[in-house]
Amino acid sequence: GIDPRVDHICRKALAKDPSQRWQSAAELAVEIEEVFQETVGYATGPGQRSRPFRRPLDEEASIESDLRLRRSDIDAFERSLRRQKYVTMMLAIAIVLAGAAVVAWYVMRAPPPLLEEREPNNDSGHANVIAANTDVTGYVGQRMSTQDGDRDTYIVKWPAGSHRVVSVRVTGLPNLDINLAIADGNGHNAQSDDSRIGEGEVLHRRSIDGPLVVTVSETVPKGQLPIENVSDAYKLTVTEEKLVGETEPNASDADANPLELTQELRGYLDARDDVDQLRWTGADGDYNVIVRAEGLPLTWKLPDGTLRTPGSAKVTLKRGDLIRLERSDRVGTGTLQGRDVMWSIVVMPGQ
Repeated sequence: GIDPRVDHICRKALAKDPSQRWQSAAELAVEIEEVFQETVGYATGPGQRSRPFRRPLDEEASIESDLRLRRSDIDAFERSLRRQKYVTMMLAIAIVLAGAAVVAWYVMRAPPPLLEEREPNNDSGHANVIAANTDVTGYVGQRMSTQDGDRDTYIVKWPAGSHRVVSVRVTGLPNLDINLAIADGNGHNAQSDDSRIGEGEVLHRRSIDGPLVVTVSETVPKGQLPIENVSDAYKLTVTEEKLVGETEPNASDADANPLELTQELRGYLDARDDVDQLRWTGADGDYNVIVRAEGLPLTWKLPDGTLRTPGSAKVTLKRGDLIRLERSDRVGTGTLQGRDVMWSIVVMPGQ
């Protein structure tokens, strides 16, 4: 059962005849090396080559599959990290953009209407934005110069081209004479300065177009210095009225308010020189005109020029006739009576 070459080496080493032995140790080493190379990896049986040791195929496939699985897991994990990085980056960009948008909106947005005066507001270019039907608090404080008192300007930013009827009122201050002025987008102006020291001013039912500018200031008597009052506040109110009824200005023939049969019309004479004119739009004929004005010193007249007082009067009207109402104390002084009292007029069929 011994390999023939191994047996040959052993016999040659034990041979008695010197000529049959190896000539040198190197020769022996070479032959042993050759036998070793041929026998290692072969079976122990003679002439049989042994197969190299290998793991079962299914085990190799299993290991290779495990390696591929672990690698795919790593790749998936790396991809998830990259996705998370991109998502985080996009979220950060979105947050920054949203913050920038909020800041831009806050900076560029129109200022909200004020409830209290904010200086400087001495002219229309620096007017405080206010809202209608809201009380606004203000002060006639530090004067602008030695001769000019404080002036407070406000604006109600109604759209250009819009039409409204408003009443504007300001309360008085105990130590000075206050005055009130308004102007609209079409150059219609009005002023109220009939009250005395400590009393307020009012402008009733003024017809305006577009934005309304309101000015509150002090009336400084000639030869006197402006008064500063930083302790007492006034209240300013702009009230939007219904379009029905008298509207100012209506002192001229062209602006006269239409008057129809049986339709009652109401209005104010809120300034000493205020004049209200009404135009008869009915048919020619005899009518009964009823005028009421309790507490208001009022006179009225037709084209015939006859002055009449409140009450009932039988008159003849022609289509287009003007009825003129005015105060009977136009040339008076002192407190203006009945400036918040409404007059009324109605035309009834004649009997």
